[in-house]
Amino acid sequence: MRYPWHAAILIIGNEILVGRVLDTNSQKIAKTLTTLGYEVVEIRKVRDNIDEIAKALKELLGKAFVIITTGGLGPTYDDVTLEGIAKALGLPLHLSQEALEMIKEKLEKMDLKMTKERMKMAIVPKGSQLIPNPVGVAPGVAIVTKEYMVFALPGVPKEMEEMLLGYVINYLERESFVRKAEACEELRGVREADIAPIIERFAKEYTDAYIKTHPRMEGDKPVVKVCVLASSYTVDDAKCKATAILKRILNEVRRG
Repeated sequence: MRYPWHAAILIIGNEILVGRVLDTNSQKIAKTLTTLGYEVVEIRKVRDNIDEIAKALKELLGKAFVIITTGGLGPTYDDVTLEGIAKALGLPLHLSQEALEMIKEKLEKMDLKMTKERMKMAIVPKGSQLIPNPVGVAPGVAIVTKEYMVFALPGVPKEMEEMLLGYVINYLERESFVRKAEACEELRGVREADIAPIIERFAKEYTDAYIKTHPRMEGDKPVVKVCVLASSYTVDDAKCKATAILKRILNEVRRG
């Protein structure tokens, strides 16, 4: 079943799949969406290929209402994300004069000339809203209907983050009625298996919160990080709720 709070992330780029570039974008986007109250149902990665992008987007739209893509908005021959999105959504591409002006302004500040390749960054699906790029050249794209919200952002992490936090987050906040916040604490000298029964009991009690443990070793000493993700109608209330649940868990662990 697909719900309005379901979201998915589509990471596009050959450089990601061959391991040349580390994908940090999906983690940042997923954390942001979760904080806003959206449930990320899938994160997928595909090559710079129009058909594969279109196929992946169509499949994700069957599962999620909000889709955020990163990568493939630049001037090179293999930057084909918007072509793939247009194909998936059945939209024609057109040269956006607004996008062209955005790009020209950026190029002038960088003392660079407009070329056929750079003009390509202004060809977007018809009906798109443009997302300003404060630190790069290529604008992002938002395509919003009653059936879906698709946001296409650059793959460069700094550009992606600026546009996510400066535009996309403001848009999604208006659509979401839920806020989430997390509280965590590390316990040293404690093994995950030893506190598993306590964690399970609290997870059953607080069905509207997500309680998770993350074990690791510091030398020969065990360490377990306990995290509680809670939701409410404000971030402050969610944070208070998460902190209160975490405090109860830690008190129980320390008594045991």
